[in-house]
Formats: sequence, C-alpha cells, structure tokens
Amino acid sequence: EAYVQEHLAFEETLLSKNGYDDLAAHKRAHDDFAKTARALRDRISQSGLDDYKQVAQALFDLLSNWLVDHIMAEDKAASAFMVPGAHNVQPRPPRIRAIDDVIVAFSSDQKVSGLLKNVSPGSMLVSLTSPLPAWLNQGARVQLHLLPLGAEGNVSCSITRVSDDGGIVVAIDKALDMNQMARLIKA
Repeated sequence: EAYVQEHLAFEETLLSKNGYDDLAAHKRAHDDFAKTARALRDRISQSGLDDYKQVAQALFDLLSNWLVDHIMAEDKAASAFMVPGAHNVQPRPPRIRAIDDVIVAFSSDQKVSGLLKNVSPGSMLVSLTSPLPAWLNQGARVQLHLLPLGAEGNVSCSITRVSDDGGIVVAIDKALDMNQMARLIKA
C-alpha cells in the first residue's frame, strides 16, 4: 500500500511537471484504485476463512483490470509525459518500514498528528490520525517533527500526495542520514 502511494505520487509529479493536460482524470483514476485497494485490505482484515477466496478473486480482478485498463492504456498514452530527467524528478530510493509518532505542523498554530509508515532519506509516508485539515494539500510546505529524533527531528518538506484515507507522501528538503533513519525503523 505504501508503494502504491509512492508510485502514484511519483507518476503524478512527472505528469504535472511535464504539462500533462489530463492530469485531473489520471489522478482520479489513481485515487479510485487506491480507495478500492484500501477497501479490499479492510475486507481482508475483517474476513473469515470462507470469505478469503472471494476477496482474493476481487483483488485479482482489481489488479488485472488496473494492468489492462490503466497501465497498458492510460499510462502508455501518457508515457511521453513521464520523463524524469527533464525536471530533475527522480524515483524515490527504497523505503524502510517504520512506525512512530510524528507531528505535522503547517504553522505554529496548526498541528496534525500521525504515524510514520515508512521512510527513505528523502521522503516518507505518514498516516494522519485526525481528519485532513483543509490547508493540507498537494504542494503545501510543512514542517514535520519526528519525535524519536528530538531536536534534530524538525524536517522541512513539501507534500507530494494526499489520499482520502489520511495518508500523505512528503518530499524532504534535506535528506535524513542513516543514523536518523535507523532511529525511525520499527524494531
């Protein structure tokens, strides 16, 4: 799920920076896919053994349709707008699963708490534990305070993707070092 959010954010950034004219529809397709995948995940976690076959078939259908309808059609049609080097947009490095408390602060009087889901030196996925405030949107500049890092845990970043379920993907201005990342990794 974290990879899906990361990949979709990366793809949408490329499409936006390269001037793709149907970005809104493309993003809606991404949002619908992520929403359906989350619903299946929730269904799996609440299912009994008998329901797993139905859920597995629904997941297979979702992924098969996504491959044929979206990747092979829509992504292929937009492929000329997915050139990373033109705007210095690069794929994210591999992320490490992490979970810890963070505070997302837009300004000194607007704070939102959340859980850090995974982290790489230059980006992370945060799952907010409260409703999304109106000011929290793609492109917004935010300060993260990563509690386990203490004073060095204040990180400037920008939001690259916001999902309906409260997940945000952020690009960090100054990369975290390996010591900082090690302190954020789930034991």
